[in-house]
Amino acid sequence: MTLEQREALVLKEAGGAASRSGCRLNLRLKSGATLRLDDYDDGACANPLRKRWLLAHKVDWYHHYLESFDPSCGLFVVMIRYDENDDRSLIDERNGRQTRILGDVSLSPKCGRALEITPESEAGVDSPNAIRIWRRVGSRFVLEWQYLLHWGVSPGLARWVDEDNVLVACTNAGGELSSIRRRAQGWGFDPGKKAECIAPPER
Repeated sequence: MTLEQREALVLKEAGGAASRSGCRLNLRLKSGATLRLDDYDDGACANPLRKRWLLAHKVDWYHHYLESFDPSCGLFVVMIRYDENDDRSLIDERNGRQTRILGDVSLSPKCGRALEITPESEAGVDSPNAIRIWRRVGSRFVLEWQYLLHWGVSPGLARWVDEDNVLVACTNAGGELSSIRRRAQGWGFDPGKKAECIAPPER
């Protein structure tokens, strides 16, 4: 399934909360305003006024795709696809405030946090892969915890067990699991479930 086909399904489920008009993704906010996100490229979405911005940011094009909308959370998740990688934007439905993050995103069951898994291809040449947990504060998300992985280590699928527990599977170790928990002192790995692919032993 292409990104366009996937977005079409999400837009259908979103009803009047979101729509697409050619190269523009429209998000309807609770305030009654519409947040308009425009795509840019050298083809159907060409815009000479944005060419300077594209050059300054060293990208050839970018497109927005609505990845999910959860009315109970009041949150749009939008993928921003570039020519070489992609970001995510968490957009509050009330006022359109955006929090930009690098990797794949999953929301906690009560929508109070977001889990980010950043593969090496998205992290950039100067940053390793990462696992990050963001906490929702009002209409924005703030970084609450992160763990930078060793080069060449690729976290795979991750899911929330509940608001205080996350499971992460390693793609390069037969699906070996690591457990991340929130305790009184903050987030951290469960010592009993910390896969070597996530945190190799010191040599």
